[in-house]
Amino acid sequence: MKSKIQVGAVPYLNSKPLVQGHELFHQEADFVFAPPSQLSRMIGEGLVDVALCSSIEYLRGGLDILPGVGVISRGAVNSVILTSEKPVEQAKTVNLDPSSLTSCALTGLWYWRFLKQDPQFSRYPVESPEAKACDAQLAIGDLGLQRAGRFAHQLDLGAAWMEWTGSPFVYAVWLVRQESVLGAIGKYLMDAPKRVHKTIPQLAVEASEELGLTNDLCVGYLTDSLQFTLDGEALIGLQRFLTLAAAEHHRLREIVPDLPALGVEIPVTINYHLDHPADQSHEA
Repeated sequence: MKSKIQVGAVPYLNSKPLVQGHELFHQEADFVFAPPSQLSRMIGEGLVDVALCSSIEYLRGGLDILPGVGVISRGAVNSVILTSEKPVEQAKTVNLDPSSLTSCALTGLWYWRFLKQDPQFSRYPVESPEAKACDAQLAIGDLGLQRAGRFAHQLDLGAAWMEWTGSPFVYAVWLVRQESVLGAIGKYLMDAPKRVHKTIPQLAVEASEELGLTNDLCVGYLTDSLQFTLDGEALIGLQRFLTLAAAEHHRLREIVPDLPALGVEIPVTINYHLDHPADQSHEA
């Protein structure tokens, strides 16, 4: 008997449109929900076949990207934010959300490459005493949404990346172990961008009640702040980010020790996953 496909997904609002209706595939797949940093470990250890991972996990090597779908912003994202009581550009100590990999790496790159600054980074739980003692804190996902607008200063990392590079930012993609065959599950995951407009109204209602946010904010987040189609412009942004991260890989692992070992060449090339192998490479 063929074993079920193991699918990893994050439990945040920003990815729920991509797995809405997954219960219909209970005979073909088991869906496991965990924070991005945990999913990265799971796909690295072979515990899942495909996972909606932090995009930086692609640097591990041995993984392909499921084409056409991701979690993307083309400017402000509203859920990946640095908060501070003084301008974040002046921060000497910065706490990075330990549930994140990609956003932590982006923060480091923004300080080093864009600002030409080198603050001291830490990774304590958001709002812990150690995190609060820092000049600035990074929070992602639902917690980032809840913290937005509560501090004297904040920086939206999606907007910061767009200002810096002029490209969209890709926070998460479906990463697939190269030997995996996904079949109907792959089609279901790739077709998600075609379905999201139908699912967003109900997801927004549920998120508003669960997170204590207004329904309008949740709808705006899922329709304006985020996009889910991994198109050519998004691929350019993704390739640019991954190449920067690969070039700074040693330095990034000093502040985010759970980043994967570097298993790709620089500049980074995006490889798509196809159940029936063909020319899978994509030069953005």
